[in-house]
Formats: sequence, C-alpha cells, structure tokens
Amino acid sequence: MTEAVALSQRVLIVEDETALLVFYRQVLEEAGFHIRVARSGQEALGAFTEFTPDLVMLDLLLLGEMDGFDVLTALRARSAVRIVILTGQAGDARVIRGLNLGADNYLVKPISGALLVARVRAQMRRTPGGSRAPDRSRKLFCYGDFVIDLGRAQGLRRGRRVVFGEVERRILERLLQTPGRLVGYAELMEAGWGQIQPVVQGEDARQVLNIAYRLRRKLRQADGREVIETVSSAGLVISAPDVVRD
Repeated sequence: MTEAVALSQRVLIVEDETALLVFYRQVLEEAGFHIRVARSGQEALGAFTEFTPDLVMLDLLLLGEMDGFDVLTALRARSAVRIVILTGQAGDARVIRGLNLGADNYLVKPISGALLVARVRAQMRRTPGGSRAPDRSRKLFCYGDFVIDLGRAQGLRRGRRVVFGEVERRILERLLQTPGRLVGYAELMEAGWGQIQPVVQGEDARQVLNIAYRLRRKLRQADGREVIETVSSAGLVISAPDVVRD
C-alpha cells in the first residue's frame, strides 16, 4: 500500500492511557493514516459520527460510564466498520467476548510500531465485516436438513434459525471454499481474526478449537454425522455439501 492511498484512510483510536494513545497516533500518522483519538466511550461515539473512520482501534477497559464493550455494541449496531480491540492478554475471556460481539480482530499490548502498522494495513485490505469473498456468501450450502446461509450469517434447520457469530461465519466461509480439504490453523487464524502467523499454538490454537467446537455442535446432523472434522494439531475439514444453490 502506498502512502498516498493510506493517507485517505481514517483510523479512530479509543484509548484512555495517554502514553499508548500518543504512541499509536505517532506511529500510524507516520505511516500515512489520518488519525482521530478519543479517551472515553462517549467521546468515541461522537468522534465516530463526525470522523466516519475506516477502522476503529478500541481498548476494552475504558474508564467511565461506557466501557469498551458498550462502545463496541453501539458501533456494531450502526455500522460494519472494521473494529480491532486492544487487550493485554490474547487468551483473555474479554477478547472472546469482544469477538463474539462483532469485533474483527484484536491486538495484544504492548505491540511494536512495525507490527501495529502491518496489522492495520492487513485489516484495511479486508472489506468491512471481514469478508474476502462476498459473492460466495450469497450461496446456500445444504447438509441434510440443515441449510447454511453465509450472507445472513445463519443456518436453518426445519424452519429453526441458528445464528453464527462473525468469527464463526468467517471460518465457515473459508472452510466452504475448499470442502473435503484440510484447512490449517494458520489459514483459519487469518480468515477468522486477520492474523498472519506461520505457527499457531497455545491460546491462539485454543481459540480456533473453541470456534470449531461451536461450529461442529451447530452443524451436527440429526443422525450424529459430523459436518466438520478436527484433524489433530493440523486444522479442520468440512465435508462436501449435499447441495449448493444460489
């Protein structure tokens, strides 16, 4: 990405620690991004309306009447803007809650300037809401009596609706691009959270497995047949759908 392109992209940083706020702003402005900052939830919502950012960096542990979860919920209710949450621990339950509320990715503090810029640029390459293949999301994938509708982030079984969280939808979308083939943890991390790393282990691997568990439970057939299989220490495989239709 050239500096001229990055210059037109706007990032709203919501952080109540002054030192971190100054650091994030300086690094991203030097990389060519247009920056607006907010130190509280209320200030963040006002800045969002005025600034219309392309991406929001949001600290979850804000002080005041609105914490980061309140801000995340309010933003996601009104917009599909890219939202990256800031946390001090990758395996924190707060991160999982934030992702389930609709955050697109997370960054673990402290973070180097180079990695911060790389992560923001990577997220900017994704369409708001995280999809890289919007046309495929319009298709319906049928497994027995279960119909997956990625466009609406839901499944239907005999008229009963099953909702997919945003990360669940992204990982399911990636699996459905190559049914019957193994998708490794690294690809799943990139699809679900926008993180590019050659080796996935520890808390990151557990997060992938947690999503896999939830998807397996939602897609499991009435006769007990599994739609998604976990290959130990390798990744996930989704079986070929019985029918694919527009």
